[in-house]
Amino acid sequence: MVSENDIRPHQLMLENKALHLEDVKILLERSNEFVTVNCPACSGTVSHFKFRKNGFNFVECTDCATVFVNLRPTESMLSEFYSASKSIQHWSNSIFPESDKARYTEIALPRAEIVINACKKYASSSRIALDIGAGFGSLCSALKTHDYFERVVALELSADAVRSCREREIDVIEKSAEEITSLDIQGVDVITNFELIEHLFDPRSFLTSCFNILERNGLVVLSTPNILGFDLMTLGPLSENIDAPNHINYFNISSLSSLLKSVGFDVLDVFTPGLLDAEIVRNQILQGSLIIDDQPFISEILIKNWSKMGQVFQRFLVENGMSSHMVAIARKP
Repeated sequence: MVSENDIRPHQLMLENKALHLEDVKILLERSNEFVTVNCPACSGTVSHFKFRKNGFNFVECTDCATVFVNLRPTESMLSEFYSASKSIQHWSNSIFPESDKARYTEIALPRAEIVINACKKYASSSRIALDIGAGFGSLCSALKTHDYFERVVALELSADAVRSCREREIDVIEKSAEEITSLDIQGVDVITNFELIEHLFDPRSFLTSCFNILERNGLVVLSTPNILGFDLMTLGPLSENIDAPNHINYFNISSLSSLLKSVGFDVLDVFTPGLLDAEIVRNQILQGSLIIDDQPFISEILIKNWSKMGQVFQRFLVENGMSSHMVAIARKP
């Protein structure tokens, strides 16, 4: 069974957190240039303050309960941040290499199974799979092992990631989804983007680009945090996952479905297959970050009876759409 330390090595994560705070400090020096946005899910204009973390305000949409950063860095500022970030370089150079084998086995292969099963159930063709924000190519490699698609292509901008994809013999297009045209690729029957839209300044524009790239009846399979999942609801700003400006959009099952529909997709399924909610909260309790003196129910499950009830409770979260890891499958009609 995968553990949090397998995919997020504790000591390396501590080093990364220190680097991230340095990156954020530099970005916040330009906070006077930050901009106001409407809700990234429903475009609503009414929200209320949720909490503040590391200098960023997180607000909750009154209409759809999406949580998002507002004010936020502009799209160009985010691009500059990602290209210059010491913490992201540390992820590339240290954390990913250290955890690559575990991530491939415990994350990439199960994601590939989700994609293949979705295509077998819902897709009419299996010509090209396009993985947007492919990173170091783990998912593309996992998809290729199935020999299901005629071609698997990575869409990626990071030079280090592009190099890694090519070393794995994966076709790469060095463009963003918004830049890609029919001259770059045609016949895309499935687009995958895992853990991506929470990073984007304008998720609606991105999903519109995905819609335009896909062939008719093509699928998009994506994942993103579920702000109404157990660990995010329980931990709030204590969660390591809640960390601007890397993550600036936190959808829920309902709001993500509404966003996909508003772009033109038919939503086929949204589910929460997360494995680590219970362990993540337990670790915060054991470290003394989360005090549960007034929460005997959580103590009973996550501390006193962990070996007996921990995995049972995690399965309960998954089966009832309450994990903080969310996958959506939608089709272009």
